Amino acid sequence: MEKVMTSLEELRGTAEHVALGRHLIAEVWSGDPRVLNDPAYLRQSVVDACKAGDLTVLDILVHEFSPHGVTLVALLAESHLSIHTWPEHGYAAVDVFSCDGDPKKALDVLAERLKAAHMETIEVERGVLWKGGEFAPGR
Repeated sequence: MEKVMTSLEELRGTAEHVALGRHLIAEVWSGDPRVLNDPAYLRQSVVDACKAGDLTVLDILVHEFSPHGVTLVALLAESHLSIHTWPEHGYAAVDVFSCDGDPKKALDVLAERLKAAHMETIEVERGVLWKGGEFAPGR
């Protein structure tokens, strides 16, 4: 699987800062689009991903569309994880937003479970505090 990863830290440089959360946004192109239309498989995939990333699942809501496609949102103690699928295109939009744990590990498990042939990921730091914990808008 080919992966492309970019982070705002790379774009901003190396200024001293801390982020309250990490938001991974992934474009996933599946080598097996059938998995993208299986709500039970997707639910279990999210449970497994959250376990791997040390994320706490509070609730999972799944909606199956007709004739195809699934939206799944997991409410986490640390924030949320969502998957929106278009099986007819072999595509899934995945978000993992967390203020703790390891969202990258969770995303890696999801990529494997979604049978990703290609994945592009953007990492966004959320709630960025600069130099000693103060908020600096416009940085």
